Amino acid sequence: MSSIALPLGVFFAGLFLIVGKEESLVSIPGELDRARTLCVECISKLPKGSMIVFDFDDTLFDPNTIIGHVYSGGRDFAHGERKALPLYRPIVQICDVLKYAVSSGMYITLITARPNTNVTKSIIMANFSNNKMKLHEYHANDHYPKLRNFKAVLRKGISIVRPIGLTIGDQWTDVNEANYHWVKLPTQKDPVMYTSLTK
Repeated sequence: MSSIALPLGVFFAGLFLIVGKEESLVSIPGELDRARTLCVECISKLPKGSMIVFDFDDTLFDPNTIIGHVYSGGRDFAHGERKALPLYRPIVQICDVLKYAVSSGMYITLITARPNTNVTKSIIMANFSNNKMKLHEYHANDHYPKLRNFKAVLRKGISIVRPIGLTIGDQWTDVNEANYHWVKLPTQKDPVMYTSLTK
């Protein structure tokens, strides 16, 4: 019996190594397409004025892919007032969701983990403007670099004033403690979309 167990053990160990090296069968673009479909269906059923919450980095825009710059401030370069703000590659599927939400009369809120500075706000607004996207409410992290679960706390406070219909982000902190619909987008480390929306 032990003479069979050793070769079987070696076989399964080898099989595990081979399978472990395989690429995921889930494609991030395919999951993003699926997310767009589910989000649009969800938004189409919400009452007008419902809040849709978005994250910024790796949700609406890819901060690792700069496609250009826009300049802010005065034209006087000598005094260092003019700053180059990066324009990031939009994540088209989720930008489509935001545009659909706006056209459906939803209230768009952005909550980012970036520090709450003028530069952060300028970069975000430049990217929204460049993609002709509308934003009603903006929040950044006052406690940067610490997170302190600030997104969940903020959403809880916001939801007292205006009902949240959907929250979308690439990190669990973008959707945790949600008692409303949520979509956790795929990442390079975990290429699967998770959601409270069924399908």
